[in-house]
Amino acid sequence: MARILSLPIAVSALTLPALGAGMVDISAVTCIEYQMSKHEEMVAMESAFKEAVKADPKLGKLPQWKLVDLIDKVCRHHPDDKVMDMLQH
Repeated sequence: MARILSLPIAVSALTLPALGAGMVDISAVTCIEYQMSKHEEMVAMESAFKEAVKADPKLGKLPQWKLVDLIDKVCRHHPDDKVMDMLQH
C-alpha cells in the first residue's frame, strides 16, 4: 500500500517545475508561467492550487476541473499577475 501511495508522490515531485527543491511555490506562480508550463507541470500546479484553496469556503467546494476553468478565465487577460491573487479576487 505504501508503495502505491509513494509512486504518485514521486512522479509529482519529478514533474514539478524547478522552483526550489522540487516544490511549487504556488503563491509566486504567475498566470503566464502557468499557461506556458508543460502539461505535467500544469497538472502538478493544478493539484497544488486545489490543495491550497481547499479551506476556502467558495473555492474549496469546486471540483478540480472547475477550478482549472476558473484559473483559465481569471488569467486570460492578466498574464503577469499571480494565479493565487487572481483566484482570491
